[in-house]
Amino acid sequence: MSKINFSLRNFYKKFSVMITMALILSPIGAKAEGNSFQRLNGKNRYETASAISKHGWTQSQYILIANGENFPDALCSVPLAKKYNAPILLTNKNALSKEAEEEIKRLGAKNIILVGGEGSISLNTENYIKTNFKGSTVERIWGKDRYETSLKIAQKLEFKGDVVVASSMHYADALSIAPVAAKNGMPILLTAKDKLSDGAKTYLKDKKVNKTYVIGGEGVISKKSESELNNVVRISGKDRFQTNVEILKAFQKDAKCNNVFVALGQGPKGNEFADALAGAALAAKVDGAMVLSAKDLPKDTEAYLKNSLSSEAKIFALGGEGVLPNTAVEKIKPAANSNNNDETKPSTETSGNTGNSNTGSNSGSSETPAKENKFKVDKFYLKGSDGYKIDGEVKDDSLELAIPKDYKEKITNVVFATSNSINNVTAMGQQITKEQFEKIYGKDAKEFDLILYLRHMGFDKEGDGVGLGNISLLNGSTIILKDDKNNEAKYKLVVKSK
Repeated sequence: MSKINFSLRNFYKKFSVMITMALILSPIGAKAEGNSFQRLNGKNRYETASAISKHGWTQSQYILIANGENFPDALCSVPLAKKYNAPILLTNKNALSKEAEEEIKRLGAKNIILVGGEGSISLNTENYIKTNFKGSTVERIWGKDRYETSLKIAQKLEFKGDVVVASSMHYADALSIAPVAAKNGMPILLTAKDKLSDGAKTYLKDKKVNKTYVIGGEGVISKKSESELNNVVRISGKDRFQTNVEILKAFQKDAKCNNVFVALGQGPKGNEFADALAGAALAAKVDGAMVLSAKDLPKDTEAYLKNSLSSEAKIFALGGEGVLPNTAVEKIKPAANSNNNDETKPSTETSGNTGNSNTGSNSGSSETPAKENKFKVDKFYLKGSDGYKIDGEVKDDSLELAIPKDYKEKITNVVFATSNSINNVTAMGQQITKEQFEKIYGKDAKEFDLILYLRHMGFDKEGDGVGLGNISLLNGSTIILKDDKNNEAKYKLVVKSK
């Protein structure tokens, strides 16, 4: 990180803001801390993809854009998104979605990658992007069919020895493995049930393949197709959900159950892939686990997660409650929150059927009153660039943190977690309004990461954190937090060395 040539105290005076919040918004690029639940959603799949992007990225030089209605071209794009540290946004074929357009502007992307041919994203849409984002390079990755498109994406990746082969006709298996494939730099090649494409054969012919992971049973990829591959490891179950669990078991070190992303894996229209696709890019970014669910959480999935979830797991439901009901996700939550109270209970807010964008919104919301009305900070911690976590102590009127004297790493996260969603924050006599806060952290966030705010303001552009000297300037400052019912939590910050 280039040297930050400003004092945080001056920064406070100039820009307003500082510190506090909650257990629900995970730090950029870091493992989740604390037991919590959050729903990332919008009134349709395009807004949900945007919400996922906002949660994971404050800026990005690259953006991938895929068709929001048809899955084949997009299935293989998650490893490419990981390579470029990019979100995946969704669009209509014939017009750039307003959600994608707004995200391109917010993120300041200079490289826009369209995934799929003109049958997925029209030439008119491509020209619109080129006209309206003249400072950005627009690239299209495509082939004459879904198989060649997957091959073209594979050719953009550095081959590291392993490859994934998944069905071109069913989205669930490819999305289950996508975050793992992305982390390990494995291309995902699509195949028909009984025949590997000529392009895939040519691609693999001269490569030394250590392992070929065939995803799904013989009902989706036959023995005949398998016979055309080398060093095959087949991962499958009795259905898509058990296959998903078998993938999680096989790659426990890669798909860690600290961040768990739950998405609908099956529905009546067969195109309920969109939330999982956008979520898989975020799961890949934070080494998270992608869990597929029906409207009710499958028994095999529930059993596996109860034995595998970290005690500090964060659970993210992708899409509105009309798609993935809270009743399904709550079957996961008790395993992570067995020692928690109702403060992390999911909201009952409904934000629409993102699994089927044609149905529009089933919005309208209902709120379940919390058992306790008191608004407070539940947790306060720092995290260093080496992953070391320094927990603070929450007292009635102060938040106290002792930093080891010999600790020299930069700080990448300063997180304040609260019992209720934040409405506004006052720090150093300045206020962050509800509108300002939601722009950075999204709606109903219960967690404020100071470093994320700094990045939003244009500092720490390299993303490697700030020095401890800047953090020590927080000592003695006062933070006032308010929730949407105007309940107030006021704390003095105490930062010292030990």
